[in-house]
Amino acid sequence: MQQQRQGLPDDGPRMAALQALFGFSSEQMRQVRELPSISSWCRHLEDCFQPFLTERYAGIWPVIGLPRPQAASHCWVLFRAVSRAAGKLDNAEYSIEDVWKSVKPSPETVADADADADADARERSLMPAHAQDNESLIAVFAVLCWSSMILQPRLTWSAAAPCLAIHQLPAGHQGLKMDFVRRPIPAVFWKFQKALARRQHTGKPLTGGSTVLFVSTINYHSLRTIGKVSLKWVDNLSCHLHFDSRARTLSVFRFPSFCALATMAGDRGVLFEE
Repeated sequence: MQQQRQGLPDDGPRMAALQALFGFSSEQMRQVRELPSISSWCRHLEDCFQPFLTERYAGIWPVIGLPRPQAASHCWVLFRAVSRAAGKLDNAEYSIEDVWKSVKPSPETVADADADADADARERSLMPAHAQDNESLIAVFAVLCWSSMILQPRLTWSAAAPCLAIHQLPAGHQGLKMDFVRRPIPAVFWKFQKALARRQHTGKPLTGGSTVLFVSTINYHSLRTIGKVSLKWVDNLSCHLHFDSRARTLSVFRFPSFCALATMAGDRGVLFEE
């Protein structure tokens, strides 16, 4: 019973989303439920889904023929749809816009949306596509970030113009213009990682002591007592093992269960080739 509480709950939306993302077979899904702490990653993603419940993103749901979600756990259907669409696009040159076009149903599907959809949702589904596409494309970018855990997307912005932005960079960072949604997805991620690399190498290290640690002696005790290094748990792989020499802080990715899932999945596509 304890193992079941630690593993992935047997609920359809989460399981369907993970199966779409990683391409797991039924047998592999049984193994997934045995992984310890996988539910903590899923709960983290549901926390990340919260902006999708706001008015700003209300227009994306009728466009894909879905009612507006009432809880973050209802957003797994979007995560699944984007994951499936991205999985069908094998070409390394595909873009965020290409994924969104694969997610959106035909006009006939939208017209035949659930009879339970409210009047506001139906009205939005008839709005011009450009009135909703910016938020939709940002939502696709966010799901791609979460499905790879490479970057931590920022879904809110204060400026009038929407953009692709991440939390690892300062709030004042301009992000990428929406034109980048038409560029190959690896190029978008590379652009952010280049900016992160510049930021991580701007600080001057502390002087007066060696920062060399020998592999044979590395463990948490030696890092803390000898190296005076503290750990910082991070939500993205771009910051994993980044060492802030000024603060003597080592960043460590906090979801090993995601790494286990990625290992089980094998080929994950162009975002995971590095």
